[in-house]
Amino acid sequence: MLEILPPKYKMYVETCMDKMEPIGKCGIYVIKEILTNEPVSRECCLKVVKAGKQCFIETNKLMFQFYQLKRFASQVSFKINEVWNRCSAEVII
Repeated sequence: MLEILPPKYKMYVETCMDKMEPIGKCGIYVIKEILTNEPVSRECCLKVVKAGKQCFIETNKLMFQFYQLKRFASQVSFKINEVWNRCSAEVII
């Protein structure tokens, strides 16, 4: 899917993903929190906050464009912000 993105946006998203490395399973847990309200750990929140709000929002919006998650895409914008707000309030860098 990344190959069909405009080059500047693709580079931006790749840079964001690099900032969140090694996010590993935290990425899965973040998606799970967005879908089920099961909060991610403080450790995962720290990785999210270190990447920055815009990176977190853009990478998650992109994730929900993939086929398996696409059916949830219209419902997640608010939840992505909610997860960011919770994590940023919980973790002070």
